[in-house]
Amino acid sequence: MEIRQTETHLSVIQYISDAIGTIRDKKELFRVITDKLRLLFKFDAAGIITLDKKQEHIQLFFESLSRVDEAFISYMAQKRPIEGTPFKEFLENPRIFSLDLQEYSRQIPESNVVVELYKAGFRQVTHVPLRSRGRVIGFLNLLFFTQNDWSKDDLRLLEKISSQIAIAVSNVLAYEEIRKREAEKELQLAVNNALLNIKARDKMMLTVAEQIDKVFSWSFLGIRIFKPDGEPLMYDLFRKDTAGKISPVPNFYTDTASSPVVSLSAYTTQKIYSENDLAELSQQNPIAKLAREKYGVRSYMIVPLWNDPKGIAAIALAHMQPNAFKDEHMAILQTIAPQISLALQNFLAFEQIESLR
Repeated sequence: MEIRQTETHLSVIQYISDAIGTIRDKKELFRVITDKLRLLFKFDAAGIITLDKKQEHIQLFFESLSRVDEAFISYMAQKRPIEGTPFKEFLENPRIFSLDLQEYSRQIPESNVVVELYKAGFRQVTHVPLRSRGRVIGFLNLLFFTQNDWSKDDLRLLEKISSQIAIAVSNVLAYEEIRKREAEKELQLAVNNALLNIKARDKMMLTVAEQIDKVFSWSFLGIRIFKPDGEPLMYDLFRKDTAGKISPVPNFYTDTASSPVVSLSAYTTQKIYSENDLAELSQQNPIAKLAREKYGVRSYMIVPLWNDPKGIAAIALAHMQPNAFKDEHMAILQTIAPQISLALQNFLAFEQIESLR
């Protein structure tokens, strides 16, 4: 029996090692790893939390949490401070550690992570530190609907396998960083070229929208410019159809162009809106309300372009899929925001001069 178990262990370890070396798609890689881990450990769900280089922020890297609310997953997917979370304690003493979620939810009821997992039916989570070159880069988290007792042999095996998973995570993070930098450079060059060489505003912004779509997906992309009193000054909107074609949407704002905007604060703060956040924003913002109710938008992201005495401007992206936008998408938009701002301000100045003639 022990020989058979050992053969299974070695087979799984070898399979994971081969997967790390051959599978490049992040979701597929960690789906395979999770499926193979289930041959050894009977967990009910899993997730990987990663740390930034300074170990000051955490972020959900991968999950198989089908029972958990999508809005909660969206929250977990955003980079947030490790301070005030259970992971701060685990980082200070990194070891395999099992947590009784029922007991912990009583001790720290303000921890929405623990409360949400408990509400989803989980009763225990086992945190496994992932080390790369001796440094903790994240945690593998195995969740159970019932309390699970770990044997010493299982813990040793889990620790051994965690080193391979850490390699996989480290490789993917490094690859994503390289890919992100390359995409940012390509996008900046393409946007610069469009802004310099295309004179018509609608064609210029269409090209910008197409270039952004090459880096990450969206359903709607809009440019909003307001006067200081909140009156809309300019709005360009583009929509991507199911075939991937991007085109202007001239009548999208028909129902809202004359509506008073209750609050412009949303356009002055960069933010990614989850589905729940979007519902709240819709109460203040008729544009968001229309997008949500008429077009089924479930994710929203706003990056301000300027906020000065002359007015407010922002670029807003929407998606019909939940959890569509991530912090890295925000960072990419921020790199091209100054160029877009300058081009739009030049257009506005030119239009003002033309109107005075």
